[in-house]
Amino acid sequence: KREAGGPTGNTTPPPESFTKGPADATSCPKSHFPRWKWARRLTGMGFLLVLVLGRFAWFPWMKGSPTSTRLFGLVPFLDPLSGMEVLLASRSAPWTLILGVTATASVAAVFGRVFCGWLCPLGLLSDLNDGLRWRLRRLLSRLQIRLPEITIPRQTKYGVLLFCLIVSGIGSVPIFTTVSPINLIVLALVFSSTTGLIVVAVILMLEQFSRRAFCRCLCPAGVVYGWLSRWRRLGVRIRNDSRATPCRRCTLSCPMGIRVSENYVVPGKATVDSSECTLCGDCLDACPSGLLCMGIRRKSDDR
Repeated sequence: KREAGGPTGNTTPPPESFTKGPADATSCPKSHFPRWKWARRLTGMGFLLVLVLGRFAWFPWMKGSPTSTRLFGLVPFLDPLSGMEVLLASRSAPWTLILGVTATASVAAVFGRVFCGWLCPLGLLSDLNDGLRWRLRRLLSRLQIRLPEITIPRQTKYGVLLFCLIVSGIGSVPIFTTVSPINLIVLALVFSSTTGLIVVAVILMLEQFSRRAFCRCLCPAGVVYGWLSRWRRLGVRIRNDSRATPCRRCTLSCPMGIRVSENYVVPGKATVDSSECTLCGDCLDACPSGLLCMGIRRKSDDR
């Protein structure tokens, strides 16, 4: 059986024993329509729309930015990294900061990196840009033109995180919160910020040569969410079917570069427990046999 040429590439139909197996509690039907992808995109668009509408007085339900929002004017949500930077910059911890960070961290600890996968405005644009990247490369390959691939070490984001915390403490300015491209997208839409548009355009251009470079290798907020997600209860579960033949579609489709097939499916693990997983669902859309499903992680699952 041939491997897929891209995240939505066509392959030869899998054998009957691969697509049809005994159903169990974690099985899910084969899906031709990428329902997880479009559910994620619509959710991200909705969240971005709500943030933009929050700038108007007649929309009181949610106010703020991607890193700091207040729901119904009462419940604060604060990005954990922003909370750390504000704490270092101001050397104080008001109750709103503690409550906001606790609320966001609790959601991440239970549901994982749902902000990264489902709500982040830059993640939404990177997702759309990823589809453009694949189509462009397929077109250029037919013309026998190959774009270079830039490799950025994944450890770079830890250095960025350390730099942001040190500068916030020394300069008394929450540096990443101030210049974050995640916030700049909203500012660009609301205030027509040219700077925000330029920064985002540069990131999207870079990702044409290095897939999801910002999310994988540069985003310090993702590092913190990754640490919190180690205790998440929601995750990608793997159905145990000895008749299934690994096709690596899940690995090829993963925007975070997780080797789903090699590191989790083939070794027979129960869940994909990587801290890089954003629960985007692309691997579920790609799997032709229904081996992968979103579900609650059990205490007996391999860690």
